[in-house]
Amino acid sequence: MPFTRLPWIDPSFPQLSRRFQKAIARRTVIERAHKLMKFDYGDERLSKRGSNAFQARLDKTLLAMHLVLASP
Repeated sequence: MPFTRLPWIDPSFPQLSRRFQKAIARRTVIERAHKLMKFDYGDERLSKRGSNAFQARLDKTLLAMHLVLASP
């Protein structure tokens, strides 16, 4: 079947390839970390991806997470 009939599949990066599976596995790790920071540490305002405000909020949350994990 030609890829022209399957527009949702990118022929240069097909969804069934090993490379795609590795990329998705990495992404799920990142999404789990975001879930941990957003819901478990109570920082639901992490929604501005790519902006300076998002980076500042992320840095503060990571610092708080490290302090919680480092405390005895």
